[in-house]
Amino acid sequence: MQRETPQDEIITALDKHAKDIQRGNPETSLSVAVIRDGKVEFIRLYDKSIRGKTVVGAQEPIFEVASLGKPVFAYLTLKLVDLDILSLERPLYQYAPDLFESADPRLKRITARMLLSHTSGLTNFDEKDPLKLRFDPGTEFTYSGSGYALLQQVLERRTGLNLETLARIHVFEPLGMTSTSFLWQHAYNYRIRFGYDKDGDRITGKRKPTTGNAAWSLHTTAGDYARFLAAMMDEAWSRK
Repeated sequence: MQRETPQDEIITALDKHAKDIQRGNPETSLSVAVIRDGKVEFIRLYDKSIRGKTVVGAQEPIFEVASLGKPVFAYLTLKLVDLDILSLERPLYQYAPDLFESADPRLKRITARMLLSHTSGLTNFDEKDPLKLRFDPGTEFTYSGSGYALLQQVLERRTGLNLETLARIHVFEPLGMTSTSFLWQHAYNYRIRFGYDKDGDRITGKRKPTTGNAAWSLHTTAGDYARFLAAMMDEAWSRK
């Protein structure tokens, strides 16, 4: 009998752990993608009828991944920086002055780098004052999804294209992320897996975004997101 390699032992342990999680939460679904040598080796699905089956393409379930869309948007932004469409350091006020109209002059100092790194000082989706600052831009850290939404508006102004189109051109299609979108797709109705609250009850009132939002609206599969992570790791390595 052939002995398992250390990598195979890790996958065996991962498979057992995933099955244990699903047994403890029988109504939920768990999807696991494994990357090896920079490629997605396989995707396995664990739910009440399938525990550990390898799935491909349309067999993969769709998940609402919320803030995991932020790294995808950051990657997109850096692609546009590489194309000299945007600068990480230039104040965004210079690209779209009307988006930064406020009595607070500090807003004119905010850059793309600050928004991507949550150091702009903007609060997190303050409905009363979406441009409210908690501190001087670039001096501290505070989580701000609204900062990503603001940068999205700047990119859309600069390119004349909406978020979904930009992501499809620069991220989804080049990386083979065929089941990923910032907008709700009709096929998702048949592939979506729902979330559950802390009491184990399924969350009703599923959001089906018709307008893309860089901060929260991404839907994807484990396989597609693994392809994205593999591409990021590959580019990070190639830039060293």
